[in-house]
Amino acid sequence: MRATTPNPVDGTEIAYEVDGEGPPLLLVHGSGLSRGTWRGLGYLRDLQRDFTVVALDMRGHGKSGKPHDPGSYAMDLHRGDVGAVLDATGLEPAHYVGYSFGARIGLSIAAHEPERLRTLTTIGGSWAPMNGNIGATFTPDWHDALTTGGMARFVDRWGETIGRPIDPETRLAFMQDDPIALAAFFSAAETGGGLTIPQLDSVEVPTLLLAGTRDVDRHRESQEAARRMPAAVFYSLVGQDHAPSLLPVDQVTDLLRTFLEAVDAGRPACRVVDQEARRQSAGRPGRRGARTQDARGGAARERRTPRERPPARARARRLREWTHHGHQSASVLDGVGLGGRHPRAVRLHDRVPRADGQGVARDALTRAS
Repeated sequence: MRATTPNPVDGTEIAYEVDGEGPPLLLVHGSGLSRGTWRGLGYLRDLQRDFTVVALDMRGHGKSGKPHDPGSYAMDLHRGDVGAVLDATGLEPAHYVGYSFGARIGLSIAAHEPERLRTLTTIGGSWAPMNGNIGATFTPDWHDALTTGGMARFVDRWGETIGRPIDPETRLAFMQDDPIALAAFFSAAETGGGLTIPQLDSVEVPTLLLAGTRDVDRHRESQEAARRMPAAVFYSLVGQDHAPSLLPVDQVTDLLRTFLEAVDAGRPACRVVDQEARRQSAGRPGRRGARTQDARGGAARERRTPRERPPARARARRLREWTHHGHQSASVLDGVGLGGRHPRAVRLHDRVPRADGQGVARDALTRAS
């Protein structure tokens, strides 16, 4: 089902879709992207087997409303957009999964409206005020590029800043954005939306934080959050920068499922996720489904029926086997959780396609939303 619902404060229409069966799980994308991100990378297909998945377009993105005033992108309005979608679907409290700015929204909800969330998972997220991060991530003259040259100029300057052209798929994804709306969104993001340390310390929603080791600032902030939050666990995605942190889809969703199972069972999430990671490293035998070759010649993947999900052992073995067909492997997953009381390092094989893309994952994010 695809629909829109208005934010009750300013009336901005928020587009969303719902599919799958099971506990409610909400996906919120990052800056400049759309809910099509989750479909293109395979998250929807994977998670809809076990969850009622809700994916929304943030205001200023995708098929949602695109106001041009920076004041329309205050964090309380972003929280209201999520609330409006959850109210419209009747699916709360929900498991929340957010990438980049979507993770910032989730952390803000956890601090201000925790009753809406069953759990929170952040991928490449941060909690502190951004203060210049837009320029560091894209290009220092991002505002002039967007407001005078449009999306084409912005993407060109982004490529010039990082020293290589933006790959065609990423360029196409960003070319769908409204440049004035994106400039307003970025302006608001630069000046607000972060949490204070006391707010972070008070977050009691069970939280899984993931960040790439090459995504230095967000990796550091996620570690700090896990040490401070009373019910949080952190794992690094070694070798990943900000955008590629979404690429190891099956690794991320396996850790997510293990975390959610632990929370639902009332077990210590840090201990259980660590045990799952150790099983993945050991490659203990388990049930396996039929295997099929990736359409682009990538690693062999497991084909499952819509409601079939392999148990933890099978998921562990599958992760261990993704070490061929042009993929880097043998990465280390470093865990910090439960206020930093249980630091650990676990060796895993990580599925990381060798790509030159900066910003999004090659062609995966440009499919229909």
